[in-house]
Amino acid sequence: MEGMRTMQHERLTIQEAAHRLGVSESAVRKRIKRGTLQREKTEDGRALVYMEPSVPGVEEVRTPEREALISEMQQRLALLERELHVRTEENYPNRSASASPFNHRVCGFDGHSSFQGSTHG
Repeated sequence: MEGMRTMQHERLTIQEAAHRLGVSESAVRKRIKRGTLQREKTEDGRALVYMEPSVPGVEEVRTPEREALISEMQQRLALLERELHVRTEENYPNRSASASPFNHRVCGFDGHSSFQGSTHG
């Protein structure tokens, strides 16, 4: 269903609003509950969310809150990538920079391959 327009707002389904905002339907419902999004119930019981009209062909304007969230997620991703690099270097100190750790055989704590059938005593 395409959103219906009023003079100042579009009325979108929760699913449409979630897609427009790039969030889950649950997040839209929470925003309604907190009062940061307004909604109306139709006669048939459906909830329609009031949103600013979008301009076709124009990307949504990013809010400061969304920019902050994107920045935080980028920082977390960079941290996790660094952590993965450190852990990979710790676990595979003799591998070449281009070799994947997944190309190596699985080794036990004593350095013997678990595929060799060795017994540990």
